[in-house]
Amino acid sequence: MNNTFYVQIQARRIRKCIYPESLPMAKVCPEYLGGISEKRFQKALCDLRKIFTDYYKQSENDPASLNLPLFEVEKYRGCSAESRAGISALLNFPIAMFAVGMCAVDSDNVLTVDIQALRKKFAVLKGKCLPEQLALLTDYGFVVDGFARKLPRSGELVIHFPDNPDLLIVLTALGDKIRKYIPYFFSQPAGCYCFRLFEQFVYLTPAVFADSTEKLPPKTLEHMASIVENNILLYMVDEFNKRGLTFQVDAEFLKNRFLNQKGKDTLNFIEYGDYKSMYPITNENLALRLKLNNPDAYMEKIEALPPHLFSAFTDGQCDNCSEKCNRKIKYKLNGEDKCVCGCHAFTFKPPSADDVDLLMELYDLEQNARVQQK
Repeated sequence: MNNTFYVQIQARRIRKCIYPESLPMAKVCPEYLGGISEKRFQKALCDLRKIFTDYYKQSENDPASLNLPLFEVEKYRGCSAESRAGISALLNFPIAMFAVGMCAVDSDNVLTVDIQALRKKFAVLKGKCLPEQLALLTDYGFVVDGFARKLPRSGELVIHFPDNPDLLIVLTALGDKIRKYIPYFFSQPAGCYCFRLFEQFVYLTPAVFADSTEKLPPKTLEHMASIVENNILLYMVDEFNKRGLTFQVDAEFLKNRFLNQKGKDTLNFIEYGDYKSMYPITNENLALRLKLNNPDAYMEKIEALPPHLFSAFTDGQCDNCSEKCNRKIKYKLNGEDKCVCGCHAFTFKPPSADDVDLLMELYDLEQNARVQQK
């Protein structure tokens, strides 16, 4: 497919990240079962994942048919307002479902939704074009009584899903969880209305339904591995685990960090995408970043690296984003003084198993150099 528009690449990324059926299903909180068995709930959850998958597949293949913004990749920067417009528009459809779940009353295999309450919840979640999203619901198998392409200002909607009424129970569970999660999310330092807020609800991870508290456990390495489809990810994580570090899967699987035994970020991480973008929209490359503060201490080892790894030391630079930055890394290479960014320098992509072995030798030498400095 020709990814002409940002929204196509963003839709592809979201579609790939929806929780796959190939992974184990977690236990469902009894409070969310709504009188059905766990097996039936999980079947309905799979049906909802298929709806989301089909929506993002259509967004990827034919965004114009969904009135999505058509801003071309070649004309706009990855962090521009135009690129961000795509990810915002792609959230409108799931947000409409979340809003329905938040204010619906479930009874006898139908949802009764107060229209004024629905409008308010949809607005709180920063959704746009509510009538258009409700029309999409009908395209994906829902029956919405009280709605005929125009949404009255008041009254009630009665929503059915004839193919599997249990899916309505999943929607109300989603609504309850997100209602509790939003205040908790905004109590955190990074809380803001962005994809990070809705991520696990859009991906429909089992964590959403594991309990009825306000918190969500982090996404799992197994989930990320199923998306990346590259065994080198597990190999890299295992090498760092052997050295006492813990892997933390990050928002959107973009910048996944290794933490030390005190839970502190070591600034070693695995990227799946492009850190320079506000969203993982520019590529799907897997990369390993090493925090190497003392290259001079093991320059002989660096100079022996194969060219594709050695280039990270010759091509690196510092953009002087802050004159007071204390993270700049300085070293001498081939008689030339080098200064590189201490936040992102020494990123290697995509590494092979042999590459990882060589890079972990550098990591070990770096740790030894730090010990000797103390």
